[in-house]
Formats: sequence, C-alpha cells, structure tokens
Amino acid sequence: MYVADLFENYVAEAGPQLVVLYPGRFQPFHLGHADVFRTLQNKFGRDNVYIATSNKVEPPKSPFNFSEKTVFMTAAGVSGDRIIEVTNPYKLPEPQFNPANTIFIAAVGAPDRDRLRPDSVKKDGSPGYFKTFESLDKCTTADKHGYVIIADERQKVITINGQDVDVSHGTPARAVWNQVRDNPKARSEYLLQMFGRDDAELGRILDKIPKTVNEEAAGVGVIANKKQARDPRYSMSLTADVRPGEVGRQLKKMHLADNVLKLKEEISTLKEKWSAKYKRSINCNNPRGFSQRAHCQGRKK
Repeated sequence: MYVADLFENYVAEAGPQLVVLYPGRFQPFHLGHADVFRTLQNKFGRDNVYIATSNKVEPPKSPFNFSEKTVFMTAAGVSGDRIIEVTNPYKLPEPQFNPANTIFIAAVGAPDRDRLRPDSVKKDGSPGYFKTFESLDKCTTADKHGYVIIADERQKVITINGQDVDVSHGTPARAVWNQVRDNPKARSEYLLQMFGRDDAELGRILDKIPKTVNEEAAGVGVIANKKQARDPRYSMSLTADVRPGEVGRQLKKMHLADNVLKLKEEISTLKEKWSAKYKRSINCNNPRGFSQRAHCQGRKK
C-alpha cells in the first residue's frame, strides 16, 4: 500500500479532512514548483493537497495576479481544482474548509518554517498555533493547531543560448525573461523549459514583467549578510530570492546583458488587470486560451 493510501484511509476512518497547503508568491510558478506539488500529492494523497497563492500585485517583485499565476500552474500540469486564492497563505482557507473538522498542514521552505515558529511558546506559557508535523495520529484539528513540514524543494536550471542558468527563484527567473523577451528562439526555449510548452499566452503574461530590474529593490528574500549566505536553508529555499549581485553574474555568464548597469535603472510600474466587463464576457462553455480556461475553473470552485 502506498503512503498516500495510508493517509487517505486514516482520514476516512478518523473523520477530519486533511488539507495540505503549498503556499507561495510564485512569481512566476514553473515546473520546479510543480514537481514539489506532485511530491506532496504522492505523500499525502492527490485530493488533500492544494497550492495557495494570493491576488496581490506589486511590481517588480509580484507582477502577476492570481488568474495569471493560475495560467502558469495549469500549463505546468496542475489541475485548476487544486489551486486556491488566499490572502494569508499560512491560514486554513475559510469557508472552503471547516477548522473544527480539518487537519491543516503547511508545506513550506526552511525560511518560511522559521517565520511560522512551530513548537514555540507564547508569553503566557501556552503553546503557539503551529507545531512540527510528525504523524496524523498526533494531529488535532485546525481550530486548535496547524502543522508545518519542510517541502522537498527543487532546483530549476534552464539552458538559454547554450548556457545554464538557475531560475529556481523569482528574481533571476524574471530577469532572464527580460533578456530573452525580444529573441524569438530564446523566448521559446524559456517557455518550454519553465512550463513544458511554448504558448503565446504564457509569453503575453510574462511580458508584464517590468523591463528593468533593480536588485536592491528586491528586498524581502534576498540573502542579506554573510551569516545567511553560509546557512544552507537560505541557499536551498525556493521561497528565497537570490544573493546580492547574483542576477548580474548570471546574465554576464549567459552573454545576454549588454550592460549590467541596466539592472540599476528605476523600475517601471505596470499594473494590468482584467476588467469586470471582460470577465463577464467570457463564455465558460467555450473558453479560449489558458487565461479564460483558468478563470472558468476558478469560477466553478
């Protein structure tokens, strides 16, 4: 019997529903994230695992809204019914799930685990909300505690113009797109390796990335000091961004950046959202393109 079957059998007998959230900004989501998601499904059961992400748009770090991230996820092979829009990625979504009858597990990278502080004690001596996940028979429902596991993360390396580049994290992934967006061959290579398909709709969404990247403005997620640089949790986490200067080094290595100083230019702001009128005009009986199909899948939930 598979481990996933054991989890499903346990939940069926014990009563509470099991919900495992794989949260993130996913700017952009790619096949490396999809591999992590499938690993969680293999461990906990297909119908118990969800990707949780927000609709928050804040260029340059977060240029994609929820609908656009859903397009990336769908292209990478994630079913639309496994994707949930949230405002707090570390909280059980309500009213979709009843905390009193749900076991809640957050599958996160090491830095996010530290932020959640599992097994901590409050000032009054009572235990904090999150605990480290050990086994289902030791879990209580989400109205009392949530549980944390470390996601089995993946390094994502793609080859552009014959050069390998690590695009596991958002900052270098967005910077590389800026260097290939006007090169049809390199653009196609990027899409195929990031999402498994070369689709014009994916490229259209990626074109929302501001054309200049300010590394210093990346802020949250950048390794800030030598102590963090020596800590493997920061170098391995998909939820962290990159070390200072890494974007420039990668672009020099790929021979795509004519002048790395362009990375220091002021960031242009681009905010594009579907209008309510356009959403109402979508025919969910005959949706066109990834964006419309993803929107319709979200509407059905």
